[in-house]
Amino acid sequence: MTSLPSGHTQGTFEQANKEENREKNRYPNILPNDHSRVILSPVDGTPCSDYINASYIDGYKEKNKFIAAQGPKQETVNDFWRMVWEQKSATIVMLTNLKERKEKKMRNTPAHSPFILRYILCVPSSCRISSVQTCREFL
Repeated sequence: MTSLPSGHTQGTFEQANKEENREKNRYPNILPNDHSRVILSPVDGTPCSDYINASYIDGYKEKNKFIAAQGPKQETVNDFWRMVWEQKSATIVMLTNLKERKEKKMRNTPAHSPFILRYILCVPSSCRISSVQTCREFL
C-alpha cells in the first residue's frame, strides 16, 4: 500500500506567508495554496482582510464544491463566519476536537443563544448533542 505524500505539494503560498497573515494560520506548516485559497471580500481600511486559511476542494464534476478550513483561532473566528456567509455554506463539518492535549483550541459557539460576530448575527434554531457529535442548525 502506498502512502500519501507529506508536506507541501507544488504551488506557492505567498499570501499565507505574508507577515500580516502569518498569525492567522494555526500551524506554520499547514497553509492554503495560492491557486486554491478562499479569498474573502476585503474590509475597507483593513490590510490583508481577504485572507483566511481555507482552500476550495473540487467535488465530483463540480469545481470548488467544498471548502477545507482550519479551526478558527480567537482572532480569526469573525473571518471564518464571514467566509461561511460570503460563500453561502449550508453545511459545516468539523473534523477536530475542541481541545488538543488538554489545551482549548477553539471557541465553541453557543448552543441556544444568538451571538454576534462583527457584522453577522448568528441565530441557532436547534442543537442536538450526542456522545460523538454535535449538530447545530442556524436560521
